Amino acid sequence: MKKIYDIVGRMHAEDINPNEMTFMSILNACSHGGLVEYGHICFHSMKKGYDIIPTLEHYTCLVDLVGRAGLVDKALVAIEAMPFIPNIVLWQIVLGVCQTFGLKEYGGEAFLHAMQLSKHETGAYVCFSNIYEHENIQDLG
Repeated sequence: MKKIYDIVGRMHAEDINPNEMTFMSILNACSHGGLVEYGHICFHSMKKGYDIIPTLEHYTCLVDLVGRAGLVDKALVAIEAMPFIPNIVLWQIVLGVCQTFGLKEYGGEAFLHAMQLSKHETGAYVCFSNIYEHENIQDLG
């Protein structure tokens, strides 16, 4: 992931300002690379350093970033703080995180939000079911 730091550093050195898509790519790379702190720094520098207002897609990347690190509470804080109405994608990310980490309480909250948006979203049902299955398998062991 050193390459991410190098790219941003080279952009600064060549006086090239990152744009919305640059930050989407950086946040996505940070998410997949486990660079939570650097991703947060980049997210917050968008507005402060570059006058770029984060879009729903940037917030989605942020939720994915902290979610993959198991920080579901921070994902929920990000969702609550964003100036957009959360969509089904955000709640599916949270459900997926809850499924991965067996977080029943947060999973229930995310499932209710997902159902308010779309009662026909089968992925939400599958994730929620898997959260409880994960718990039952652990109880058997």
